[in-house]
Amino acid sequence: MTQYFISKININQHRVLEKIYNVPSVNEFPDVRKIAQDLTLSEEDVLQAAALLHGRGFASINRTTRPFTIVCKPEGAQALFQKILLEEGKEKAKVNMLRWLQMTGIFIAAIISVSTFVMNIISTMNNAKAIESLKSEITLLKRQKTNDQTPPPRPVPKLRAGAPKRHPGGR
Repeated sequence: MTQYFISKININQHRVLEKIYNVPSVNEFPDVRKIAQDLTLSEEDVLQAAALLHGRGFASINRTTRPFTIVCKPEGAQALFQKILLEEGKEKAKVNMLRWLQMTGIFIAAIISVSTFVMNIISTMNNAKAIESLKSEITLLKRQKTNDQTPPPRPVPKLRAGAPKRHPGGR
């Protein structure tokens, strides 16, 4: 699966190395233009691959001829057979995929965190409203209860005409 994610640079280096290794004779190394035609690459891509191969000691570039010729070194043949460039490309692809997955996971976790935070704020606001409503209802019920427990005022007895007045003291 990771072979599809190998960078173009690693693949181009491997293909150029393969092309310069498979020459009919030691004195017939291909030039940049011929390699580009055979591999259907641009000359810039071939030169980039050749420069990278040269930097690693896998190839040398003969700049005395135009277009430049590229020569495979023994280290390049070893790298070709061990598929070092493709393996490095696979490792880079795995690292990049892992990095992408980590960033995606972090992004998803951030979205979940923010949405949970917002949901909690909304829930807290709704709960606060419900609590205030319940407080109002409790206060109203307490008032009604105290009003119900207060005895109704006693009717004042009417005095009959001619009846003696009583003193509150009872005598």
